[in-house]
Amino acid sequence: MLKTVLKHYQGFHQEQHNHNSVGTLASGIVYIQMPKGATATTFINPMKTMYNSCEYKQEMTMYTPTVQEGDCVIFPPWLEHRVDKQYDIAGTRITVAFNISNN
Repeated sequence: MLKTVLKHYQGFHQEQHNHNSVGTLASGIVYIQMPKGATATTFINPMKTMYNSCEYKQEMTMYTPTVQEGDCVIFPPWLEHRVDKQYDIAGTRITVAFNISNN
């Protein structure tokens, strides 16, 4: 299992990426510290191009869950995700990202 502790201060962000690699079965994020104003991870719908002609396309292209400190979100490693710029946070946003693999 690979894990990384991420600290986001005001103004920081994480670019869009995935955790897809040979042997990776699942990925996850544990929200350790979520100060007021901090946002969760935004997940990108892999079928977003299909929704270009859909009436509700904006709502269907991405999803940002509502999380609290201590929450854990598990997702498939191929799912693109990012952390939007943290503008008005009152402290440090701390998460632990991990991958579960069979090797």
